[in-house]
Amino acid sequence: MLVDVLLAFDLVIVMATALIEEAPHEYLGIALAVLAIAHVVLNRRWFASLAKGRWNAVRVLQALTIFGLIVYLLARIQFAAADHSAPIFVRCGQYAAIAALVAGVFHYVRALLTA
Repeated sequence: MLVDVLLAFDLVIVMATALIEEAPHEYLGIALAVLAIAHVVLNRRWFASLAKGRWNAVRVLQALTIFGLIVYLLARIQFAAADHSAPIFVRCGQYAAIAALVAGVFHYVRALLTA
């Protein structure tokens, strides 16, 4: 619950780019990626529950929305990491976030397929 609140709060602050300077924006963006990874890890049972139960229209829409957000997040991180004008620690953090998200998604897909 705390991670979800911090994630929402951090997202609002990161999106308010006109109110904060560039360096805090980058640090908050890294914190946002860490919180997003923590959120996925804490809610990993949701991925495991995909193989169980009935699939109604709401559940399909919910799953497509979440997987679409994951794909969008990976694409945004990748495009931001391709910006070579960003400081090296920011790019390394973005690549680490990509690696963690991809590893997490593959781990849960594998768990679904073997369940």
